[in-house]
Amino acid sequence: MRRVLFVCVGNVCRSPLAELLLRRMADERGVAVEVASAGIWAAPGQGMDSETAACALRHRLDGSAHVARPVTPAALASAEVVVALDVGAAGALHGIAVGMPSPPPILLRPVLNPWGMEAPHHETAYEQIAAVCAAVCAEVVAMTESNTEES
Repeated sequence: MRRVLFVCVGNVCRSPLAELLLRRMADERGVAVEVASAGIWAAPGQGMDSETAACALRHRLDGSAHVARPVTPAALASAEVVVALDVGAAGALHGIAVGMPSPPPILLRPVLNPWGMEAPHHETAYEQIAAVCAAVCAEVVAMTESNTEES
């Protein structure tokens, strides 16, 4: 099973939405993947942003159980692929990865930060996240097939 970690700033908008969406995409495709999310400046225990949660529901995703968590070196080390959803998160992740014996690849996939914005911005972010998740899902499939061929 592959392990993917999405990271944004607060872990209340983009990364939890990406976590939910990739989980659903992988399930629909029969891809074994463990998905998590975290934030560089997350306030532990905070729920999903209300407008993001409403956007998620419009797309048949339930973010009501989401609890924000900060990214940690342990979370980074346990992931096989890390997806930074903005430049600031990518920079912070590279800083955390310094000194790790074998850090996972950190992919920068910028997505509009809709925090504090109205519904149309959340829909735009959702569309961008859907494209990111489709690409990540394809990468996970390719990684799995590559490992199967090597066995």
